[in-house]
Amino acid sequence: MNKRERIIVKYENICQICGKETDVTKYKDYPELDHKIPRSMGGTNAEENLALVCNDCNNKKSNIYGWQRFNKIRNSIRESFTTFDSNVIDYELKNGIISKGDLNILLIDLEKEFDRIRKLVNDLKEGNENG
Repeated sequence: MNKRERIIVKYENICQICGKETDVTKYKDYPELDHKIPRSMGGTNAEENLALVCNDCNNKKSNIYGWQRFNKIRNSIRESFTTFDSNVIDYELKNGIISKGDLNILLIDLEKEFDRIRKLVNDLKEGNENG
């Protein structure tokens, strides 16, 4: 297996920026390797410094430090949940605005997203330690 194939397997064919499945048959979803730390900023071509991204995300971020963008998004999500008032959920449950089933689905989806973010953070940390 070559480096590209190992990266695709490592990230289970999922774009590490938008979370969509990459697809070799679609130009905008084509899997590309992205440098976590850009070469222009001293990053290497080592596997620890590479992540799988779709063509669309890779083109949008250009040569900016895409992982800084990721950290801003992560911090924004964390802030939103830190300031979120749980009374809203209680109110919606009591008044039938949201069902317990819908709430459970939402929480499961959120947990999957946080798992994906945790994996990205760990991969980024590993890349910094090994790079």
